[in-house]
Amino acid sequence: SATPQNVNVTSITTRGFIVSWDPLPLLERNGRIRGYQITYNTRTVTESNFTLDVQSVQPNTQFNVTVAAIGDQGALGPRFGYPTFSTRQLVPSPPLSTLGATITSVSVQISSGSPNWTVRYYCAQLLQQLSCNDSSTFTFSGLAAFTVYTVRTYVTSTQGDSSGFTNVTIRTNEDRP
Repeated sequence: SATPQNVNVTSITTRGFIVSWDPLPLLERNGRIRGYQITYNTRTVTESNFTLDVQSVQPNTQFNVTVAAIGDQGALGPRFGYPTFSTRQLVPSPPLSTLGATITSVSVQISSGSPNWTVRYYCAQLLQQLSCNDSSTFTFSGLAAFTVYTVRTYVTSTQGDSSGFTNVTIRTNEDRP
């Protein structure tokens, strides 16, 4: 037998994907085809159709998919291996641990904890100053002494901006005479 034809992985989401393939051509079969065996990572599924809808998997996970025909006697034909792919990341949640620290009477520093997913960049906004970078630490200068400020932080992944903001209230120091 030959390998299944035109194997594709489509509709990749955070929690699933669809594997599809064309049946083996009649002239390339060694007898009747009873079904197809699809393996993704450590899970194996038997399917009689030409599509498998895989759901309830983890976001941001790499997968290796193979498809093989199952002959009439239960023997497997050659496997077709699809290139490795990953499910999508979840839209990030707001930074959970954002801390503010006063540096001087005219500057503050904000730091966000690193989440457990890939961050494209971190953002912090104080008044009209918006700063985004690949570091989780920001310094804002040129502020008024002994003044309370609210800094808004969020993160961005390949799936977009976080679903909310974390606000940190911080006060600059008094001016020293």
